Amino acid sequence: MSGAPRWAVIGALLVVLAGVVWWMREELGALSWLWEADKPSPLRVQRDEANSLFDQAGAAFGQGRFEEARALYQRAAALYEEVLDEHNRAVALENLGLVEYNQRRYLEADTHYRQALTIYQRTRELDRCVAVYKQLGDNARAMSRYEDARRFYREARALIDPSGDRRMAARVALAQGLTEDDLHALDAAADFYTQAAALAADASDPHLLGEIAQAMARVEQQRDRPEQARELLQNALAQYGAAGDLAAQAQVRETLMQLDAARRPASTVSPAR
Repeated sequence: MSGAPRWAVIGALLVVLAGVVWWMREELGALSWLWEADKPSPLRVQRDEANSLFDQAGAAFGQGRFEEARALYQRAAALYEEVLDEHNRAVALENLGLVEYNQRRYLEADTHYRQALTIYQRTRELDRCVAVYKQLGDNARAMSRYEDARRFYREARALIDPSGDRRMAARVALAQGLTEDDLHALDAAADFYTQAAALAADASDPHLLGEIAQAMARVEQQRDRPEQARELLQNALAQYGAAGDLAAQAQVRETLMQLDAARRPASTVSPAR
């Protein structure tokens, strides 16, 4: 092959190669949106970070590291607000209230519960509204604000679907009874405990039934009816046994021993001779 044809062939090959390179560049450019789609959006990154903070806060709370849990829930709530995730922001605020409640920071707990409640009311999450009203009641009771506690518990009961969560209804009724018990309104307390027992029986919750029986026993003790109190405590003991709560059983046994000690006549001492 002479020099001129050889260079002609090489030139043609270079033209073809240049065309292939140009085509590949265009095709790869057209497919770049796939790579971009794999990159998470800033919104998704924030939401994932908020979820991670929320999970870390739950772990810290479960281990009693309340200061750490508080800081993490606060950061999670702020991020959820930025990404417009109202439900999870409300849950973070509700849990922040629980952290404060467990540290006896009742005014701070009240603030966070109310913030969560406002969101739940706006998003029409009635089950969560019931839970927060009960928490507000518990918090008010801890501050001896009994009228506020009564009001919050009434609000909770009013929102509970009669065919819905019987366990929550029982817990609210128990809390109402405890409030009346604190005020020494024993008849009212006994009425609420009776309602709570019926609801808890429907919910098949032995531990809750044990709590209610124990509360009813306290009323009978205050009425100076030790036999009725003993019968209720025996019931509580059995319920806690069914629930596998050994600590609660130990507490009930201690109360039974105190009842027995109160029943025994005082020993007499013979005069010295």
